[in-house]
Amino acid sequence: MEVLVVHGAGRWDAAGPGRTVGAALAARGLQVDVASVDGAPDPSTYDALVVVGLQHRERWDHHLRQVLRQRAHALRTMPVWLVGVVPAGARSTVRVTAPVSDLGRLGRRVRARGVVTLDLDRAGVRPPVAGVAPETAHDHLAGFAAAVASELDGLAAV
Repeated sequence: MEVLVVHGAGRWDAAGPGRTVGAALAARGLQVDVASVDGAPDPSTYDALVVVGLQHRERWDHHLRQVLRQRAHALRTMPVWLVGVVPAGARSTVRVTAPVSDLGRLGRRVRARGVVTLDLDRAGVRPPVAGVAPETAHDHLAGFAAAVASELDGLAAV
């Protein structure tokens, strides 16, 4: 399966988290293209779409919101996942798995299969234990990507 991972750009740049998700999907055997929203190819030429954007003060990347609204009808026919990343230092009250209302509304509009938020200030949710590495933002993004890959494997088998 071919997956397009689109991330925010400019002031809302989420290239790092986008590349992390893309690499984790590729490690699971999927063909992945990672692109900025400014130069992203048409998602309808892919089997699935993952959109990664920054959140600030309960708002998700404006450009990503605009693109999703414009293409909502077409995106409803394909598997879509939305990821909100709250940058470190943003002092958000968002929990690791609770999407902000902005992101949740967009998820419903495009019939997203999953909508998650990752707060980088709270990414280390498991304290270090002898012999067990603490969870990091990378671990959360990779775990999310593994869940997406598993779901796509199930879709491909049908």
